[in-house]
Amino acid sequence: MRELPHEIPNCLPNIQHLNMPDVQDLYPAWPAETVHHPMSSSSDEDKFRYLQILTLLIDADDIIMNEEIDHLKRMVLLLDLPNGTLGKLIKFVEFPELDELRKGLSVFFDRRGHALMMDLIMLAWSDEEFHPKERQFILNCAELLGVSLDQLEAMLKIVEALRGSEQERIINGIQGLQKVELDIDFLSFFWHTSLH
Repeated sequence: MRELPHEIPNCLPNIQHLNMPDVQDLYPAWPAETVHHPMSSSSDEDKFRYLQILTLLIDADDIIMNEEIDHLKRMVLLLDLPNGTLGKLIKFVEFPELDELRKGLSVFFDRRGHALMMDLIMLAWSDEEFHPKERQFILNCAELLGVSLDQLEAMLKIVEALRGSEQERIINGIQGLQKVELDIDFLSFFWHTSLH
């Protein structure tokens, strides 16, 4: 295995484990290490708002695919939210309240917004199609969250590399995140596990 550059502070141990089966089988390769999702320490209310925004993305192209619902189910489990959460999210997408969306986004005007953008991009790709309406939704969220186009581009590149499980591109993607001043330790969950 290729030696990792010194600029990346131990955020990529065991990179060969990127093809982990599913969120339900999280971390079997790291029994002594747990890498939590950036939202895991947030309140249940904030977690729910986070998922509301993700849920609006799956409806952006007017077609909700099974793969998108499966991804959302895994996120509900990962964030340890109560039974019935998925149903509430689906109900919300049927009748979204725009004020609720704006309120939800304002909660993430910190580094959790960067995690939200990563999850939005991963969710958009979960059905193997990045629809133009999904792209527009992501651009709108980025603008509302104060995420620059350079930061968004770096996030898109790292997600593309993660989807291909290409070690060198992942390392380059992480370095790209650093260049646009994103917290790679906070976002390391995304390359320690696989949600797609």
